[in-house]
Amino acid sequence: MLCIGFGVPIETEVALPGALPAEGPEQPLLEVAVGAPPPWEAVREWGPYRVRDADLFDFTMPGVARYSVVDRRRILVAPEPGADEQAIGGMLAATALPALFWARGEIMLHAAAATSLRGRGRLLLGQSGAGKSTVLARALDRGASVVADDSVRVWMEGERVMAAGLPGVLALRAHAGLDAPRRRVEVPVDRRLRACEIVSGHVIVPEGKAPRRLRGPEGVAALLRHRHRPRILQLLMTEAALLAPVARVALALRLTAVRL
Repeated sequence: MLCIGFGVPIETEVALPGALPAEGPEQPLLEVAVGAPPPWEAVREWGPYRVRDADLFDFTMPGVARYSVVDRRRILVAPEPGADEQAIGGMLAATALPALFWARGEIMLHAAAATSLRGRGRLLLGQSGAGKSTVLARALDRGASVVADDSVRVWMEGERVMAAGLPGVLALRAHAGLDAPRRRVEVPVDRRLRACEIVSGHVIVPEGKAPRRLRGPEGVAALLRHRHRPRILQLLMTEAALLAPVARVALALRLTAVRL
C-alpha cells in the first residue's frame, strides 16, 4: 500500500499508524517490506541497535520484530511469531522510520506540530510525559490542524522551516507522567496536514523554570536535547555533520521556553 508518512510517499507492507493515504500516483521514496536481510556482521552495537554502516543497520524490539534499514531507503521487518500487528506498526513509526531518516541526514525531533486557526505552524517540544499530545489535542479542539505527534521531521526549504509527521493519530496519556497509559485518538480527516511551514517552537520546562525566549546557542541546544532517537546518530557517527542543519533550523524559528 502507498501512503504518506513524514511528508514523503512510502510503499509499505506494514500498516503505518497515523499515515495519510496517497492521493493520485506518486513515486515512493521509501519502502517497508516484510522479510529479513541476508546475514551480516555488526561493527558497532548498543542496546537493541546493531550497525554495519549507514546503509545497513537494525533495531530489535523483543517480542515484536526486527527492523533492518537497508541502503537508506528500505526497512525490512521480521516480526516475532505471534507479535501484535499494532505493536509492529507502532515501533515502525516510533523508532525504525526515525532511524532511517537520521541515516539519510534528516532531522527528527521528539515533538508535536500543529497549525493555529491563522494557519501558523508551531512545534511543541518536551520530554516524554510532559504533555505535548494533550496540548495538541486541546489545539485540535480549538480548530487547529495536526501535522505530527511525538516525532517530527523538519527541514529547510529556502528560508522556511518545514515539518511533517504522522498526523492521523494522537497518543494521549490519561495524565502527565511516563507511567500514564496511552489511548489512540483519530484525528478528523479534514484536520490532517501532510506538511506545513513552522514559524515558532515552544519548549515545555518544569515548574520553577521561568518562561523565556531561547536565542542563539540556547535555541540550538534546545533542539539538540529534543532529537528523536538520537542514539542512532552516535552509532552512525553522524552527530557532528548534523550540527549545522540543526543550528540553521533553530535560528530560523522563534523558540521560547514555556510552562504548561
